[in-house]
Order: sequence, then structure tokens, then C-alpha cells
Amino acid sequence: MELDKFPSHHTAARTKLRRYYAQLGFKLVTKTQFMVRREDQVPPAFRSP
Repeated sequence: MELDKFPSHHTAARTKLRRYYAQLGFKLVTKTQFMVRREDQVPPAFRSP
């Protein structure tokens, strides 16, 4: 597959997801694509857009 031919909107989508997960208390793990959240941390109340 020619991955460089895929549209760049995937990058924008990942950025948007990272921002959303950060609002829920997730932190990006350095030098990875993974985000984690402490198990004992209570997530904020869910708000529908």
C-alpha cells in the first residue's frame, strides 16, 4: 500500500482525539502513540456536544 497517498486529515483526527482524551484525564506516554490514565482517578462527568 502507498501510505503516503492517504489524506492528511487522519493527522487532524488523531489530534482531535488526543485533545478529547486529555479532557478525560489521559496523558500521552512520551515517545509513543499511547495515552494512559490512572485507574484511581475519577473521570470528569461526560458532557454531550
